[in-house]
Amino acid sequence: MIGRLSQDLRTEFPELEGFSPTNLNDMRMFAGASPGFEFGQQPVDPLPWGHLVTLLTSIKEPA
Repeated sequence: MIGRLSQDLRTEFPELEGFSPTNLNDMRMFAGASPGFEFGQQPVDPLPWGHLVTLLTSIKEPA
């Protein structure tokens, strides 16, 4: 499912990057770990995506 989504997004938006299956799984994990999250000026905005993924994959308890 994620593999197909990745392929479809790359076909639809060839000029954009970041739609690998791994990245899409990380995005799904981020969205699940932060319900109600609003995009915009948040404390995590200055953090690069790779740092956010590292933090999320290191956390044992979501609370």
